[in-house]
Amino acid sequence: MAPELPTYYPWTNLTVISISGKDRVKWLNNLVTNDVKKVSAISSVECFVTDVKGRTLSHGVLIEENQQFLYISWGSDQATRLLSHWDRYVIREDVQLLDASKASQWVLAKGVASDKSIPFYPLGENWSLIKLGPTDSIDSWMVSLPNQARLADENSIDWERIQHRWPIVGKDFDEKNLPQELDRDSSAISFTKGCYLGQETVARLDAIGQVQKKLVQIEVHGLPRDTLQLAPNTPLFRNEQEAGYITSTAHDSNLERWLGLAYIKRAHFASGTELQGNNFTAIVV
Repeated sequence: MAPELPTYYPWTNLTVISISGKDRVKWLNNLVTNDVKKVSAISSVECFVTDVKGRTLSHGVLIEENQQFLYISWGSDQATRLLSHWDRYVIREDVQLLDASKASQWVLAKGVASDKSIPFYPLGENWSLIKLGPTDSIDSWMVSLPNQARLADENSIDWERIQHRWPIVGKDFDEKNLPQELDRDSSAISFTKGCYLGQETVARLDAIGQVQKKLVQIEVHGLPRDTLQLAPNTPLFRNEQEAGYITSTAHDSNLERWLGLAYIKRAHFASGTELQGNNFTAIVV
């Protein structure tokens, strides 16, 4: 098998919030689902932002930089809502919040060597976040890449994130969803760190041990060769009964294999379950 080419993608569809101040660790640990104390200069932490009822306001990663946290979430235009939500919980704490979405340019990269003069942050599965300055040109940064480096398109990035079951706000979830419905408990939720906003709901659902619907990965078969995309909310059925709906899809470079994310009812969670769409079949992975 030929080695995978270095890949990069200018990441513009994201929200970045800066959290600084001497009380930032304790304060933020009370407002997200994972343990903020695990964040370090070499390790990011995935988490959900929940409201008082345990509903999912956002999903993203935390990185640490120059005495501040950067909360980075896939999906633009979240800053106003998140800042309004978080600001109400700053009482006497030394915490400063800032929309940093436009302060830097970001690149998703895989297999690209680290330049020590440019911040690289691990994102799992050999992917990294590369932070360029607000006036740095991505075109200039690209000059330093190997000749064979590949610029990824939106579909290939969706293919990667769907393989790793990474959801996007407004597309794969919204404020009506509970964190466990996104099925990222082991990577984004700490059940041992103590209390945080919405923790009672999350802990109670963990004790019950089940959700009524869940975001799962599906393999899609039988689509016509010229299909480029499936519409969001495409319904899925089993034995002519509604079983769920698709939120995201992507195909491989040869249009031979399709993957998707879909909300499926509890009765159909089992891997290998076959569901029917309009002239196609979906298999729960």
